[in-house]
Formats: sequence, structure tokens, C-alpha cells
Amino acid sequence: MLPNPLIVSILHRYELNQPVTSEEKAVLHKWLINVLRTIKLSSEDIIRTVIFEPENTDVPVREYF
Repeated sequence: MLPNPLIVSILHRYELNQPVTSEEKAVLHKWLINVLRTIKLSSEDIIRTVIFEPENTDVPVREYF
């Protein structure tokens, strides 16, 4: 899967604590779900991974989505 320039840009801005629009957050959310499906996670695993068990982050998931 090749990096999508828009996704890279959004993630980079998050890393720099720069503003991200709600539309960009929606794009990022859709991309993340597609990545998780690509690696064959079940719906239950996706929910647990995205919502309940964010790892290696200081920012709550609700702020990302």
C-alpha cells in the first residue's frame, strides 16, 4: 500500500500539533479503518484497536476522530 500524500500531510500536521479540519479527520478515520481491514482484523478487533486501546499516544482517541 503506497502512502497517500493527503494522509501523510494530515498525520504530519497532527505530529506538529497543527490544526486539522473535521473533513481531514474523517478522511484519516476512513483510511485507518481500511488499513485495519487490509490486515484482516475483525470488526471487534477494529473497534477495540481504534476506540478502546490506543497505544503509544498521549492524545485520547476522541481527539483524533
